Amino acid sequence: MTSPTPFAPLSALTVVGLDTETTGLRAATARLVQIGAVRLGGDDHHLGETYSTLIDPGEPIPPASTAIHGISDGDVTAAPSAAEAIPRLLSFLGDAVVVGHSIDFDLEVLRREAVRCGVAWTSPAALDIRVLAQVVLHTIAGYDLDALCAFFGITIVGRHTADGDAAAAARVYLALLPKLRERGIRTLAEAQAVSRQLSERDGAGDGGAGLQRRAEIAAPERIDPYPYRSTVSVVMSSPPVAIAADRPLRDALALLIDKGVSSVFVEDSFGSTGIVTERDILRLIRERGTSALDMSLAEARSAPMATIRADDLMYRAIGRMERLGFRHLGVTGENGRIIGAVTARNLLRHRSSTAMALGDETAAGEDDASLAAAWGKVPAS
Repeated sequence: MTSPTPFAPLSALTVVGLDTETTGLRAATARLVQIGAVRLGGDDHHLGETYSTLIDPGEPIPPASTAIHGISDGDVTAAPSAAEAIPRLLSFLGDAVVVGHSIDFDLEVLRREAVRCGVAWTSPAALDIRVLAQVVLHTIAGYDLDALCAFFGITIVGRHTADGDAAAAARVYLALLPKLRERGIRTLAEAQAVSRQLSERDGAGDGGAGLQRRAEIAAPERIDPYPYRSTVSVVMSSPPVAIAADRPLRDALALLIDKGVSSVFVEDSFGSTGIVTERDILRLIRERGTSALDMSLAEARSAPMATIRADDLMYRAIGRMERLGFRHLGVTGENGRIIGAVTARNLLRHRSSTAMALGDETAAGEDDASLAAAWGKVPAS
């Protein structure tokens, strides 16, 4: 199983809705009795190919569990074992991202069953629709599957069956995509990051095991995970160092030396902000000699200045610098005003800048066509 690329746009992911039915509600002891999975396919993400099977748990199914999902001992007498079913599921999943409601429970049950019967198991990348809904929906009464389906007008066919709940989870995921996009959550890495932050804050009830696996999934080993988990605010320089546009370049040079910074923001009387960097000054002196120091900063500055939000993930800043060929970005706060600066020097320890440039291009895409164009630049591997 290969891991999906973290900067892949959510709309371009191969996705499988997944659900299980079990003998109990404790992942540490529950045994599988049913697996349901449905693949989202095509440009319109319709529900496509499915994998569904009952499973013989090898022990009696408690009546209390049967009362919920309707599966009794008699239903599973001829069903395959977990040792037979799990490899088939893994083959069906391939490199898809799994989505489900409280999906950590299902994945933990599957992992324990795999360990129990000696089947090699690698947890797939996963997104929990319950957690994602908590991030973007704030006027809903609850986040259980019934409430989410009711909010989006989705009819659950076969509630408390693995097939029915997997299909419902997939439909909810599709309904969440535009709302996630409105919040600036456009890529797999961003969705995993906000999910992890919310789960860690609220203390998801899986003993931490599911959260640890999700953290491991969030970025493959070949991608430095730090910029996918940390915001620009962590590394930016603040407050910004600014100077008026009617001052001479020599004053900007003095300010760079005095403050020990590599750039200054240049503000004019119209409220426009540009930037002058140490490299700009060296270039101008090389071109014009020392007379360049007398030129107006209004002429010397680069404007308009490229910016990034303080709450954007760090990989977006790296990607934007790489894509635009800049070494400095202004950092804006919630009100859109400049509150700091971030430089390539701040970010030198982070790798995969080309991949992150593509990530920023996908994140900046305004529609499916632009996202597809950006994603098409990612080399196959």
